[in-house]
Amino acid sequence: MKTGREVDLTLKTEMRNYLFSTICFDFSLSQAGRDKKVLDVDDLLGILHYHWSLCNGFFPTERQRIQLALLLLLISYTGVRPSAVLEMSRDKPLEDAGKGDDPDFMVSVRDPDGLVDCLKYKDIELYKVKDPAGGNEHVFLMVITFRLMKGHRNTGVPHKIVFHERDDNLAFCPVLHVLSLAFADQAFRSRWIRKPADLFSFDIQEERGLQAIPLEWKDDILATPLFRKGERAVSWYQTSATSGWTYHDARNAIVRLGKGAGLKNPLAMYDGRRGFGEAIDKRVTEAVRNKAMGHSRGDIFARFYTNRIIAADTISAFLGTASQDWAVKAASHLSLTRDPLAEHYINVPSAAEIGADSDVQCLALKRTALKTAILAKYQSIRGAAGSEVGIQYKAVVEELRITKKRVKVSLYEQRWAEWFAREGQFVAYDAAGTTTALTWQVSRHLSLARNPLHTSERRPSDQRRPWQMGSRARNAELAKLPAPC
Repeated sequence: MKTGREVDLTLKTEMRNYLFSTICFDFSLSQAGRDKKVLDVDDLLGILHYHWSLCNGFFPTERQRIQLALLLLLISYTGVRPSAVLEMSRDKPLEDAGKGDDPDFMVSVRDPDGLVDCLKYKDIELYKVKDPAGGNEHVFLMVITFRLMKGHRNTGVPHKIVFHERDDNLAFCPVLHVLSLAFADQAFRSRWIRKPADLFSFDIQEERGLQAIPLEWKDDILATPLFRKGERAVSWYQTSATSGWTYHDARNAIVRLGKGAGLKNPLAMYDGRRGFGEAIDKRVTEAVRNKAMGHSRGDIFARFYTNRIIAADTISAFLGTASQDWAVKAASHLSLTRDPLAEHYINVPSAAEIGADSDVQCLALKRTALKTAILAKYQSIRGAAGSEVGIQYKAVVEELRITKKRVKVSLYEQRWAEWFAREGQFVAYDAAGTTTALTWQVSRHLSLARNPLHTSERRPSDQRRPWQMGSRARNAELAKLPAPC
């Protein structure tokens, strides 16, 4: 309970000593910190390749598939927290915003219209600019204003970050993703811009001294979230017109994506944020890094965002030989323990395995007893609605559903951990029990998953994804990315 008074220093000291001595000793609690996983460009490439080429996961609408890739790009390129982009569903008192640096500390701030605030079209500026390399080519430039930085949500001077086209690999191009969502929303104010090819139907009039042409949004879409959730419609799902994509939904999608890509540990949004910090720390001053990541002090980065692995080849340093930086980098990133085929070998727990759990069996027996009592007195479950036994039955059914889900997740996580624990001893056997080599199909799948840019394994030209094609005009036509087959 909040009293508004400062806790006595002696009392705080005693509480701290009790927590970190008596409690930790009695319950065998560990005070060791967790590994800070870091997402680098190689990890991101493998994850995005799986996402666009191999993933058959369910999304309410295909918009969420594009949003998931864009979310990973924004966090990896800017280091922003999820709360600066997504709709946060966990309400916290407004006066608590910005305290500490806990990645799980989230705050929900509502805008003047009463809606939970998130990244919106009004925060994005798009320009068609003259190619600095010369010639008649033009490129697209995007500037995003992040108003919702931790501790400075809609206050102070917001951060602005510039994005530019990436033609070397379109999976890495955030501008392309934003354009695809904008065309799906018909967001452009100009009536001459209705399809991707229209972006190349006009030139910058250099004779007038113009260096760029702004691509303005419609007035009625400025307050619309860029990331929006899918909601149930009459027959199927549709994209919500006003509700933003929640942190909970996006987090679940990212965890599923990490599992499908074969990452040993759950993929988290903060892996990209730490990867951004590691990358930018080598190129800019501490002051610029603190401003980019929204840190008030330089020691926050060292305490919460650096990997526990020492970023130096100590052996080479002692021996006086050339540093093997690749080894240090590989050991601290996600791909070191990645197994692209793990999801194909690990079975989802069956209903019988879930039903064998003691908690599930106990609740099932209780549900059966209540159901028998209801049918004896009311002849139907619906007839007992509102009665004491009916309320008890409904509560037990809900508890049983939650318990089954928990047991299913627990069993799968246990199998996932066991798989990676014995992965180095894995040998494939045929039906006769003799050792056999992996089939060509599995070898090809493994090659694609580990080396998506290998030319001999690429799809035929008519089956390639949009980001595998190099023509700028063709890319414009394919700005609305199709659903992966």
